[in-house]
Amino acid sequence: MTQKPISSEQGPDAPSDGSPHTRLWLRDLALWSAIFAGVAALLMLVIDHEPGGVYTRLQNLAAWFGGGPKPEVVTYPMWGLGVVLWLTQSPALTAALQVAASSVAAAALMLRFRREMPANKVPLAVLFILCMPWYYMVILPYANGFAQAFMVLALLAAERAWRLDSLGTAIASGILFGIGQNFRSELVLLPGFCLVMMTVLRRTPRWRSLKIFGAMTAVALLFQLPWALHFYRETGHPKLTESTGWAVMYGALGQLPDNPWQIEAQDAFLDEVVQSEGYTFSGLSEEAGVVFKRRYFEAIKAHPTAVPRVWAHRIKSMFKAPFYSGHIALDEDEKVGLDVVRERFKLKLGIGANQREIKAYRDSGAWDKPASLRQNAAFAYELGSQAALILFFLAVLAGIALTLRAGRVWRGESIVLALTLCPIAFKLLLGVFLTYRHDYLNSISVFCIPFALVAFSRVKALRRNTAVSDHSGFAPQQRPTVTSVNPNVAG
Repeated sequence: MTQKPISSEQGPDAPSDGSPHTRLWLRDLALWSAIFAGVAALLMLVIDHEPGGVYTRLQNLAAWFGGGPKPEVVTYPMWGLGVVLWLTQSPALTAALQVAASSVAAAALMLRFRREMPANKVPLAVLFILCMPWYYMVILPYANGFAQAFMVLALLAAERAWRLDSLGTAIASGILFGIGQNFRSELVLLPGFCLVMMTVLRRTPRWRSLKIFGAMTAVALLFQLPWALHFYRETGHPKLTESTGWAVMYGALGQLPDNPWQIEAQDAFLDEVVQSEGYTFSGLSEEAGVVFKRRYFEAIKAHPTAVPRVWAHRIKSMFKAPFYSGHIALDEDEKVGLDVVRERFKLKLGIGANQREIKAYRDSGAWDKPASLRQNAAFAYELGSQAALILFFLAVLAGIALTLRAGRVWRGESIVLALTLCPIAFKLLLGVFLTYRHDYLNSISVFCIPFALVAFSRVKALRRNTAVSDHSGFAPQQRPTVTSVNPNVAG
């Protein structure tokens, strides 16, 4: 009997069974992880990734964990990256670990998508290599890189748990989510969101979805209890997220230009609000959260019709700046000139120009200085990459619409598409109803890739005038049955 050739796209039978499938999958995982890490390392040489105020706060937390002085606010930011900095005692090693974790996560996700879209292996690889928004979050010295890596790995584990009906893998998924939440607290809501999406909207066995995603959500919440206890010890009441939630919601109302509340979406403005009420505590503290909560509801009550305008403005901002790929590294003087060019462009487009910075530039005379060739080149990179990312975003939305219309998401034996849509829908909803900034969707950019390919495949098919009903590039799916799930195929 002739043995069928082994394809690494089939994945391993088990994580450590030593089979040829496992070895080939691990080989491909190592290869693509190295390629993605190389891309990230190259971008570190070209793209500006200097640390900011949040990183300083994380370093202060790390010093406190090691017996140093206690920072003024220890309930923001989340302590995940602070713990890593404390354990490694090395920012360089921490950055390397973040690149490694993100590269492995991206490689594992791409290999899973290649199984789902076998006709698009090369385009998938190209788009993963060119996915600058993902790499930008990887090279920044913040917690986003670790958070998005654990989110990807958690969702891959959840998909495998559902496919194999494995409670143990579901628990592993919850652990990965729980770790990621301790880097970025917004992930606290994502497991529950997945639970609702997969149990209510899927047409395949709901009991299995309820068991798998319920266990995942419960374990993820358990991993947030240490933070809740820490929050209780510092403030007198437990909380699963950071202390800046109400500050974010109140300040985000200022994202609407010329808003009736005269709110500015700037950290300095939030501090001024606290000081205007006679308080001396930080605008990032839980005490300030009480002030911002009251002010938020007062603002909503005073101008309720302006709130939908805020949401509409955020949606418009998504289409104007859906992702962000960073900017070319410049010296300090060149950065000022580039920012002047940038703010002028924002004023023309109406994308939330920073009025405080503009005033400062006018006062210093920087606003009237002509931009240099290097500054214009850096801005051209930003503008060109942004144009490409807008096209990518439009393709993603079109691909999602085509996929939903084809009915592949909510039925069929594969839940990859449905589970891929969960973080996309989650971040889009938060971006509309909570807050939005130009890099807010970066962490889901890799999840968007297969849907962009759906749109590109449809355009290509239409250009060829091919009369085929399905041009998505996805592998054919069978009718949904429990027995049709193959436990010997892994992601």
